[in-house]
Amino acid sequence: MRLRINGVKRGKTVLRYAQIIQDYYEDGKKKTKIVKHLGRVRSDEDVERYRKLFALENGKVHIEKADLRTLDIMPPKEYGMIYAAEILCRDLGIDHVFDMLGEYSRIIFLSAVSRLVYPSSDIALLRISEKTEYPVENMTKDSIYSALDKLISMKDEIEVSIVRALKPDMRRVYYDLTSTYFEGKERNDLVLFGYSRDKKEGKK
Repeated sequence: MRLRINGVKRGKTVLRYAQIIQDYYEDGKKKTKIVKHLGRVRSDEDVERYRKLFALENGKVHIEKADLRTLDIMPPKEYGMIYAAEILCRDLGIDHVFDMLGEYSRIIFLSAVSRLVYPSSDIALLRISEKTEYPVENMTKDSIYSALDKLISMKDEIEVSIVRALKPDMRRVYYDLTSTYFEGKERNDLVLFGYSRDKKEGKK
């Protein structure tokens, strides 16, 4: 087995991923199979971390035994949801969307994942980041709001990029009308009074 850093081109961007692969022969031909996906490579530090992980799994690193009674137990951090989200975005071909956001890519990615797992306010992202193994340098309340401003400014461009990647069937589109009201003279079932989660009366 060996470690491979694989490059995948997404538009004008080349995304790198670390994999453990194994070469083998079948019918006299050399082939390669992926043993494990290790994750996204964003820096040289990531490459070094994956090299150590590969060496550990390959049995090339000596592990000393430790007395558990002498160890301090640190608060655990979550990584599973981050890893699953990275793989899902990569498989769907939309991971490049976060790279479009430049310096705010990690904040927006963490925000998107947290909305799936811990739906809460934008500022709660500071608390969530403390218990998640997904380091974001110098994240503050101001940087979160700046990231959201950047996201809004690129809304149309991002939506087009996602549609091109997913290629959804747009012949039929559904809208959530829960908090929507209509004005007009025509009679239509859509304009009948209904439940308002905002506790507002219908408009006549």
